[in-house]
Amino acid sequence: MGESTDTTTNKQLCVVLSFYRLITAESPITTQFAGDVTLSCLFPSQPGMNLQHLTLTWQKEQAGTEVLVVHSHNYGKDQLARQDEAYRNRTRLDPEGLARGNASLTLRGVRTQDEGVYRCHVTSEQGTTSETRQVTVMVQSAPDVVAHFGGDVTLSCLFLSEPGMNLQRLNLTWQKERAGAEALVVHSHYYGRDQLDKQDEAYRNRTQLDPEGLARGNASLMLRDVHMQDEGVYLCHITSELGRTSALWELKVAAPFSEPQLTFNLSSAGVTLTVHTGGGYPAATVRWLDEAGRDVTAEGATEQQVDEQGLYHVTSWVTVPPATHSARLTFVLTPRVLGAPITRPLSLQLSPGPGRILLLEEG
Repeated sequence: MGESTDTTTNKQLCVVLSFYRLITAESPITTQFAGDVTLSCLFPSQPGMNLQHLTLTWQKEQAGTEVLVVHSHNYGKDQLARQDEAYRNRTRLDPEGLARGNASLTLRGVRTQDEGVYRCHVTSEQGTTSETRQVTVMVQSAPDVVAHFGGDVTLSCLFLSEPGMNLQRLNLTWQKERAGAEALVVHSHYYGRDQLDKQDEAYRNRTQLDPEGLARGNASLMLRDVHMQDEGVYLCHITSELGRTSALWELKVAAPFSEPQLTFNLSSAGVTLTVHTGGGYPAATVRWLDEAGRDVTAEGATEQQVDEQGLYHVTSWVTVPPATHSARLTFVLTPRVLGAPITRPLSLQLSPGPGRILLLEEG
């Protein structure tokens, strides 16, 4: 018999190995609040690669909840129908970079709530790549603006302008930042007019831009009837034909305390001096000083109560022992934000005799 041979002729086993690369987060990327940040993501590429077969997704991880779609690109173009609203008009890929294997994402106008872990996932003819990036937002110290409770305040925001600039292409947003939560829309203006359908209810009928000022590069915002809840960090963000501008302010609210009212009470424990003042904000620091300037606040007590408007009312007292025939004390109330300390020197004298006549003078 001849040698048996396999009836299968020259069959080849073709094994296709897909390339998969997983890169975990490097050291956190730190970016300035209101600035821009680029999250790098590189994948294998080759000249002439068909970008129609490229599927790219950037997403933000969320513990215990569904991930947020930050940016997606497939079939050769951006596909942003499922992009989370928080990232609308804030993300950009480099179309030319994709052909070179660069899927890095630029995130504009960074907010505190953008902090977290971002994942880039790319599938192409050359395989699959997945990379993660940790973003940390560094909030720079914003300059303070102090507003009187119940008054009006203007938050400044200037941008580059030129005569005849097309204001229809001006996109302006004022928002209030909130740690760990989505920012509140305070005022927005685009397509040549105010767009207040997304304005937070707390700011309804309380904000105003100067329409004529916009043509001169002035996007300052007036906020009327300032409340305690208005305190916080405000961001102005503008996109126009001439570029982008951001301005950051921290709004602090203050109300002056009323003129202190003095009362006293004579008892076996001595003379108790009590001072009342109210209508102030924020809470103040109260001290009692003796004639030598020593702090004797601990010999009494201070109460600060808050009314329905959020204003503080202060009651502070100190007791002078009965053996004391005379004393000089100074009441000092120091506001934390607005105004100089309120100082009231007090002189107390006790006359001898059964009636123990009390003479009290304010210096």
